[in-house]
Amino acid sequence: WYAKTGNNILVLSTSSVSANNKEIGETENTIELLARLINLNDPAKPAIVWDMYDAEKKCIFDITCEFVDHNVTDLDNDSVKEVMIMYKLCCRSDVSPATMKLIMREGKTKYALRGKMVFIIPDIPDSLFADTREIDLTKISKEEMEKTMFRDWGCYENANDFKKAPLFLDYAKQFWRDHSVENAKD
Repeated sequence: WYAKTGNNILVLSTSSVSANNKEIGETENTIELLARLINLNDPAKPAIVWDMYDAEKKCIFDITCEFVDHNVTDLDNDSVKEVMIMYKLCCRSDVSPATMKLIMREGKTKYALRGKMVFIIPDIPDSLFADTREIDLTKISKEEMEKTMFRDWGCYENANDFKKAPLFLDYAKQFWRDHSVENAKD
């Protein structure tokens, strides 16, 4: 895309490797993901604006490390595009939810939400995960948290990175809600 900063390209990639761990007699899997914003104003010398790296390493169970979605916006109309990347990570042998991370960058400024996805379990009412419930764990009382062991599912830990960018937070919260159900019903 073209913006105030010039021509840009976002590269999203994943890689995986498996290794046999002879000590435990299991195969360990690792998946890495990388996001990179590259400025192409000088095609002979592309400039890396920022990199983002994460990984799920040495997992002997079911492994996930993948991008969920991404978006490029200009919410504040300043001609500097915001890049939002959402991805999930987990190494599990049960029905626990994956960790989800939403990273938003405007230039070199980074904003993040980190928490858990919702994993729908048969016979647990879907109303537990209603779109209207609070998803910021810092705004949920201890009493509310104690009502169910699933209360933190679909929630992020805090929105501290967004304190100076409430417009971005509103958009990020909706993006979080729209993508937080891991095994959504078709």
